[in-house]
Amino acid sequence: MKLNKREIEEIDINFNQIILDSSFLKSSIQYSLTEDILNVFYENLFQIIKQKSKVKIGYSFFPEDEIEKSKNRIIIDGKPLSVGDIIYRNLRKTESIFIITCTIGAEIEKIIRKFFDSGNYIEGYTLDLLASELVELSADYLQDFIEKKFSNSQIGFSNRYSPGYCGWPVSDQKILFSLLPDNFCGIKITENSLMLPIKSISGILAVGKNINKLEYECDICDDSFCYKKRKL
Repeated sequence: MKLNKREIEEIDINFNQIILDSSFLKSSIQYSLTEDILNVFYENLFQIIKQKSKVKIGYSFFPEDEIEKSKNRIIIDGKPLSVGDIIYRNLRKTESIFIITCTIGAEIEKIIRKFFDSGNYIEGYTLDLLASELVELSADYLQDFIEKKFSNSQIGFSNRYSPGYCGWPVSDQKILFSLLPDNFCGIKITENSLMLPIKSISGILAVGKNINKLEYECDICDDSFCYKKRKL
């Protein structure tokens, strides 16, 4: 499909479109829990997240005539995103931008809170890990969906980048969401730039003839909480 005009889409996704079998999701959080602990709790928690998650993904595409660039900033429809040195270095040849969002809904958060409130800390912690992994996989699914839908031999797609990572201030969430319709994908933004539901992701995906996916520069980034670093 052509990338020459603004386009927006929200999509409800079935859990099984992202997670084909329980062993895959189990192995993806093995880095944080011992196998013995996982074996005790996992199957019950897997059924909870399968039944209670409500995956929703969406994007808004902004064509080249709505994008500007200046030192360490990507400007979309006149609104500047202060993405910082690391991200700007990889996106300086950007031509167009997708703003992307995904969420797994608020119900899982309520169940996690109930586990902790009742003293079932391991179950709560494990379900929280599963929920975080599922929303990351939802973002992967969305990126793959966009790349397939808009596949074109003359353009390339970047990695996805989100406020709060790689030197991009989380306060820019407000600017990002100001470029989207209210309650897009069922996500709201608080005064403190927190997304609700909490298990949500937002970010940008750049497009251009000279844009390529690069290795995330974890060796020069000091964000110790980053999802990518936890996977190394």
